[in-house]
Amino acid sequence: MKKKLRKQIIEDLKTINLDDKVIQEASILNQLSLENSYINAKTIGIYLPFPFEFDTMKVIEIALKNNKNIVIPKVFANRELKFFKYDKKNLQLSDFGILEPTSEMDEIRAIDLLIVPGVVFNQDGYRIGYGGGYYDSYLTNFKGETISLVFNQQIQDFIAEKHDIAVKQLIISQ
Repeated sequence: MKKKLRKQIIEDLKTINLDDKVIQEASILNQLSLENSYINAKTIGIYLPFPFEFDTMKVIEIALKNNKNIVIPKVFANRELKFFKYDKKNLQLSDFGILEPTSEMDEIRAIDLLIVPGVVFNQDGYRIGYGGGYYDSYLTNFKGETISLVFNQQIQDFIAEKHDIAVKQLIISQ
């Protein structure tokens, strides 16, 4: 069920027209900027997007202007995810086809707000990701705030599995 739903939503996301995507992203950015978890965060963990996803580069640009520290993930063996300081000059394409840090600087563990990716979300904040389990493993011990930035096409009804961990808040385009 997860695989089928994941595939369908990815196809749906790829067909969002540019004007609709811009409108939805503006709505999400506006809502995020008003959230206390964003306003109070000193360090934000955020992923770099696939082309069909919400453009998190817009969040990164705004957050940097607001003097926030930005950290981005790098994946390792055994579903391990580590976060490193964002440096647009030191990025490489991962095996998954997304940009990640090139070098292993000091891992950043003190993350106030983690913006969590996903393909499909239910109203309770449970998510279906890309199937690797990296974020579910990371979220097991994460104590900070979690938010996902979601196009309305990504909201679906499904039942979470025992190992799934919900994000604390969804910001859904309006």
